[in-house]
Amino acid sequence: MSDKIYRVALVGFCHMHINSVAGYYYEHPRTEIVAAADTKPYIPELNPDGMFARNWNKAHCVKKFEIPKVYDNYLEMLDAEKPDLAVICCENALHPEVVEECGKRGIDCFVEKPMAMNLDHALSMVRSMQHYGHKVLINWMMPFSPAYLKMKKLFDEGAVGKLIEFKCRVGNMGPLGKGSKHPGIAESGVGLTEAERGSTWWHQLASGGGAMTDFGAYGCLMSTWFIGEKAISAYGLRGNFTVHAGNADDESVIVARYPSAIAICEGTWTSMGHSDMGVNGPILHGELGDMWIGKDGVMLFLNDENKTTCIAPDPQPDQLLGVANSYIYLKETGKYAHEMQDPVFNLNGVALLDAGARSSKSGKAELLNDFNWHIG
Repeated sequence: MSDKIYRVALVGFCHMHINSVAGYYYEHPRTEIVAAADTKPYIPELNPDGMFARNWNKAHCVKKFEIPKVYDNYLEMLDAEKPDLAVICCENALHPEVVEECGKRGIDCFVEKPMAMNLDHALSMVRSMQHYGHKVLINWMMPFSPAYLKMKKLFDEGAVGKLIEFKCRVGNMGPLGKGSKHPGIAESGVGLTEAERGSTWWHQLASGGGAMTDFGAYGCLMSTWFIGEKAISAYGLRGNFTVHAGNADDESVIVARYPSAIAICEGTWTSMGHSDMGVNGPILHGELGDMWIGKDGVMLFLNDENKTTCIAPDPQPDQLLGVANSYIYLKETGKYAHEMQDPVFNLNGVALLDAGARSSKSGKAELLNDFNWHIG
């Protein structure tokens, strides 16, 4: 390993995860944040200064992480600063554009989840990576969770036998709702009015908003990860029940047909994402029993023993101790610290999300597409 200091620029502040993600690069001794710039909103926002809205996030990051330069245009920033890495927390709809512009300049990309709002966008990002040769890393929290890694290890070892059904419900009360909590911020959100929330990208389908894209994407990727196959088809439902000022969904479900199993992927902005087992995450129903993540580790229920056991996670490897470590590991070894960070691995998850979204419009099950069927 070298001792190179990597220069980092922040692109986009409309996703409040920038408040936690930027902290990893600020605190790491081998990365420094040199500049920041927001992207232009798709539509004017009524209160961009509200808590967790884009201006609030930018002001918070600039102050807390001592960012020396702030640009009005992210392209000017990339040209002037020539960073090694762009940390991208803009609207989902802008991910392909920003990745492409970074690729043209030989700048690596760290992209906040989900990778893309549809498969066309995801394929565009992979093509950019392959054409320009820059590194692109997708930010999911699962690789940094010892419990998730332990759950996958136990499953691969046959803890619940053949998987029959994968279920995942993930969510909260909405990204900008009253009492909203987000990583990197100690206090809860004060909440915007319905009109103010509806004017943000979160509640606009055209900019990649909606609970299905935000939280349903977790199940889409993780079901692919656990089942180890590509889904065949998906049936999706989504509705708008709480913020009618926007046109995006706040409740969603995708039911996926895999060759050997069923997956149910739920995303919600109307509840804290609790499930029948009291968790906010995946549940594996196998032929031998069930497995889920509890407060202290992985919970394993075996049918023949009729009891539940809590299994403690293993220690994390160094490359999965924060996103900055993962980037440095990728840059200096050429390998992803975890496969979920690889855009190519993400394609099947995005394909499932894409099929579910198409199904929610057509009212019928939709087949998954891939590289061969997207040539535009």
